[in-house]
Amino acid sequence: NMQGAIKGLRTIIQNHNPNALHVWCFAHCLNLAVCDACEATAEVQDFFGTVRSLVNFLSARKRTAKYVELQKSIYPKERIRRLKHFSNTRWTYHDRCIDVMLKTYKAVIETLQFIMSDEADKKICDMAKGFYKNLNKFSFIVTAHLMKKIFSATTPLSVYLQAPDMDFIQAMKLVKATRQFLNDMRIDDNLSNIFSDSESFCTSLDLEEKNMPIKRTSIKKKMSGEKANDERLLSSKDRYISEVYNMTLDKTLMKLDDRYNNAENVFNEISLFSAEHLLLKFATTPSSFNYICKWLSSTNIDQDSLSTEYNLFSNNFKNFMKTCPEISKNIDNNTTIDEFSHENNSSDNDSLRSNDEDTNALKLLDIFKTLSNTGMSAAFPNLYLAYKGICTLPPTSASAERCFSKLKLIKTNLRSTMSESRLDHLMLISCNADIDIPIDEAINMYGSRSKLLQSALLFS
Repeated sequence: NMQGAIKGLRTIIQNHNPNALHVWCFAHCLNLAVCDACEATAEVQDFFGTVRSLVNFLSARKRTAKYVELQKSIYPKERIRRLKHFSNTRWTYHDRCIDVMLKTYKAVIETLQFIMSDEADKKICDMAKGFYKNLNKFSFIVTAHLMKKIFSATTPLSVYLQAPDMDFIQAMKLVKATRQFLNDMRIDDNLSNIFSDSESFCTSLDLEEKNMPIKRTSIKKKMSGEKANDERLLSSKDRYISEVYNMTLDKTLMKLDDRYNNAENVFNEISLFSAEHLLLKFATTPSSFNYICKWLSSTNIDQDSLSTEYNLFSNNFKNFMKTCPEISKNIDNNTTIDEFSHENNSSDNDSLRSNDEDTNALKLLDIFKTLSNTGMSAAFPNLYLAYKGICTLPPTSASAERCFSKLKLIKTNLRSTMSESRLDHLMLISCNADIDIPIDEAINMYGSRSKLLQSALLFS
């Protein structure tokens, strides 16, 4: 129980440390929003249900062998791909599964055709016919391209949010950029592109349906005394756009807002400490840091002094940063306002992949290191305390979960009887592999434990 007001983990921690700030794991929030998008409408639910069942159906050894054989003959220059199973813990597998299916669609279709003609079991044959019929529907193809487009924005964001060196400010900017990308998908040009891509896809593979089928619309009988007419969308395409396309995007955007609104209040004040705002030389008042000072009240941070130090530091930000050689390169290499603001205005997924993971981006931790290493913490004590507190905020728990996954690698069936102390030490070594251990010093410490070890390991 994380959120319980009485016995929740958050409550227990805050009882011991009232200044502990609860921040949602950004990567987990994104995964929850994506999962909600996958259940936005009945059409999308049917799509993922069909894909999940198809992956399980083709996982049989004989069918997998035929699927691989057809890939070799249809795509001789491409590497062999395998359909991915959906996973609740591997958050990018929805995207990977759709990507593999679209790239090997012809091989999947011909595999189903082979099973329909060669399979003796009537039950298996009927299942293959059902999958074949669904995969030839134009609505299935459009939904696949729609979800692929959505995942093209959320997957790079998810990968970044799981990075061990992720920055809190940068994370919020990426979330806003992704939201803007999804919002722009409602524009008519982007909408028509998805339908045109789907039509081209169906034509290239010679599928049975190459556009939305025309369906007869039943008109509700107008009862006596009624004045309003039964307004219904006559076009199948318009009905799909209204009931599936727009609803899926709206549900995704709504869930993104719901999941990340809790961090918005934190972001408003913390964003003032980013390099972008410091380069703007934004003048502040003591009221600009109400939340920060209340949160860090136990550190005796002074609100008025913080505002004064911030204004002085921002006015001389570039000069101060150039005192650190490594960071001065980032300042000189176009680390300007335009580079930071590009992420907020871009709706292109390529910018999410390149600019948002740019190694030249100046992070909060870099500024904190400069204050600490150059001795400026004495000149800006309150600003130093603010940066120190902000740098403790974990925007993601992915690194902690990766460390916890080490437990399965260490405590195997052959090591099930190890003591708690030894397990703690092995976990500590495994989870902190980036820390260099001086070998000679470790040997000296180990050898000094007994005379036998001392004679065997140490020089007399």
